[in-house]
Amino acid sequence: MQPDNNQLSNIMQNNPQNITAPETTSEFYAESFLGVLEKSIGYWISCAFLIGTNILVEKSGILYAAGINFLTLYNPDNDRYTICDFYALKFVTVFNSKSKPSRNQSGNRYTSNYGRMG
Repeated sequence: MQPDNNQLSNIMQNNPQNITAPETTSEFYAESFLGVLEKSIGYWISCAFLIGTNILVEKSGILYAAGINFLTLYNPDNDRYTICDFYALKFVTVFNSKSKPSRNQSGNRYTSNYGRMG
């Protein structure tokens, strides 16, 4: 299933002209990092997790769920779910695809001061 080209773009945009103070907890979380992840459920994502002080570990899959302190990735290649610690999460790339992107689209590698990871 091919997503609407503007759908993901609209999720990621934040219009600073329309910012108002949230009146409820739900409104507060809707514009948070967790809120953006919740809107991205069903899309292919690539995440970088900081392990210790200098190791980045990359995990990719379809974002299946996002909670207060975790996210769940689904890997269709092996039909497995991976539950990830939200607090170690440092970077997320959301692809405009609900399936595994082709190899030339998924060339995302994160770099740290300690060298290239991935």
